[in-house]
Amino acid sequence: MNSKKKIIAGIIVCLFIGVMAVFVFLSPNAYLLKADVSGEKKTAYSLYKSTSVSSKINSLEFIDQLPEGVTKYDESKARYGSPAYSVLLKGNTYRFYRLSRDTNVLVTKTENKTSKYAVMDRDTYQKFASISSYIEYDYLDYWN
Repeated sequence: MNSKKKIIAGIIVCLFIGVMAVFVFLSPNAYLLKADVSGEKKTAYSLYKSTSVSSKINSLEFIDQLPEGVTKYDESKARYGSPAYSVLLKGNTYRFYRLSRDTNVLVTKTENKTSKYAVMDRDTYQKFASISSYIEYDYLDYWN
């Protein structure tokens, strides 16, 4: 009986450690970065949240040029006085902007100073924002 209790206790400890590793411990390669007048703040994602956020972003098709009808603007300018938000995943920076011509959201992906673009609809964005702790659709900056 004693060995059975040790085996069960060992299994419970392993399960506990596994759950902690997936849902609690933070991933160093995935986080939300918020920059405002008081500086930058990082909100790290757990492995589970990192995987969820990554799968949502990986479902997008990024292209090298802006979608038709969208004009370029200087991304370095602060717009409307709101803080800058970025999702960083494995060396890539993702930013989200409302398009003033419709309800879609423009997603920019920056890797090694090269930008790529994708568009997601409002509903998809709202699901993404809820899992990633990103800002709500109504508070997104406008691209153009």
